[in-house]
Amino acid sequence: MKKHTVVAAAAIGVAAVFVTMLLIVRAGDKKYTTYTANLYDAEQSVTVTGVFVRSEIRLQIGGGSGSVVYSLSDGERAAKKEEIARIYSSAKSVEAAAKIALLSDELQDLEAISANDENEAVLTPDTMLSQTQEVLDRIDEITQCGDARGIYEQRRSLVKLLNRYGSYFEESDYSSRITALKQEISSLKNTMGSYSSQYAPDSGYFFYYSDGLEGLSPSQLTELSCDKINALITQCENAELTAQPKLVTDYTWYFVFNMPTSKEIQISGSKLYIRFPAVSDEKVQTAIETTQKDGGTDGDTAVMVSSRNFISELGKCRTEQAEIIIESVRGLRIPVSAIRTVTEEDGTEQAGVYVVIGPEMVFRKINVLVSDGEYAICEDTESSGWLQLYDEVIVSGKDLTDGKAL
Repeated sequence: MKKHTVVAAAAIGVAAVFVTMLLIVRAGDKKYTTYTANLYDAEQSVTVTGVFVRSEIRLQIGGGSGSVVYSLSDGERAAKKEEIARIYSSAKSVEAAAKIALLSDELQDLEAISANDENEAVLTPDTMLSQTQEVLDRIDEITQCGDARGIYEQRRSLVKLLNRYGSYFEESDYSSRITALKQEISSLKNTMGSYSSQYAPDSGYFFYYSDGLEGLSPSQLTELSCDKINALITQCENAELTAQPKLVTDYTWYFVFNMPTSKEIQISGSKLYIRFPAVSDEKVQTAIETTQKDGGTDGDTAVMVSSRNFISELGKCRTEQAEIIIESVRGLRIPVSAIRTVTEEDGTEQAGVYVVIGPEMVFRKINVLVSDGEYAICEDTESSGWLQLYDEVIVSGKDLTDGKAL
């Protein structure tokens, strides 16, 4: 486990080029390098490896006979008693069913176009180009994820766009194609064998694969320890996925992990934000269920959190690396090398920076919230005499004096 500080830019109103740009201000024969103070988000986080625990069941589909076709996509929500699969008597019947579904979609789209629905927006060349580009971009995203079902849906959208374009601008007549589709669908239905349907025993999220650890339930984690979590991680890492579907039957999921205990890392309150970078950039708010400090020498703490913020991709995960966000602050970012300390009239020392204000150099007070050694995040007080948003902070130069003319 590694502790690290991440300083992530918050794009607040000004292009990033002005945030990072170093400006040179001449004062006689002297040069001062400056840096623009801008708003940033700073996060202090700890990277851990943990295990997901959910209420889930493995599904027995088809009883080992027949050809199975799933009705749901991986990660799709299923209602109780909703059809989740069809079991056909032969592979030939599966091919016929797939062809019928494909032709039925085309038939439905062409009938909608031919009905000349007044609520359908007119498709101009510009909107055609724009919507086509959106579909192509989505196809590219889906291709990278390997979602075959998603590719088909986008292909259907693209064909529908092309047909709509032809209908509006070429006065195309699709009646002959509609008739041919109906005849082909009817013929396929006559030759297709029978099938039986299988339904979801409960509501939940459907997944194509399982790892054999679906029997692991949240109720088994009432007494946590670091050793128990380490053993659980090893067990999960050795598990193998099989082509047996599962159903996650509860919105609430749990995540257990060990994290180092130190003065710099303190879990307080009832909430904790976690990010799973391999799955999503989204920060997930979780509730702290249990913490148990280890009695060993490493000083780790066993932690269990829960959340109802369901990201479908997380349902596929068993072990995952996570960033535990210990602290998140927003303030004005400046280089640490720009910070100076001055002695005020009452003898107290005050940290601050020198900034360029018009034709002179001015000292601004700062309150450092967090620093990674290279940059510091300072409080944005918006008060007179303190560092302000977009101040040009002097990073290097000699003879820095408050009120000095430039």
